[in-house]
Amino acid sequence: MYGLAVFHARTRASISVADLVSKLRVSAATAEAMMGEMSARGVLAPVLRGTSGAMQAVSPNGQGSQSVGKLVDKAVERLTRDMDAEVEEDMAVSPRDVASEARRQDHR
Repeated sequence: MYGLAVFHARTRASISVADLVSKLRVSAATAEAMMGEMSARGVLAPVLRGTSGAMQAVSPNGQGSQSVGKLVDKAVERLTRDMDAEVEEDMAVSPRDVASEARRQDHR
């Protein structure tokens, strides 16, 4: 369940004990313990403005939490770039391949 709590923390603008109770269906005591653990491990930091008790995920690169949309956009961009590179690689034809194909055509 702790892993799901971290997932929820990292994919939302902010998270609270009540959010964990609602989303993960755990007791308030368990949710508080998970919040405390995430805070101790540096996953969460207090939200300066907003709901009392709300916490915000801390990004590993120090830029704050990112929305799921931004993460998805980055993943799509990376996959598209990788696919484009594979297509270019697949379409690259060596001079040896061209010569071999020409010889095959001549023998027909």
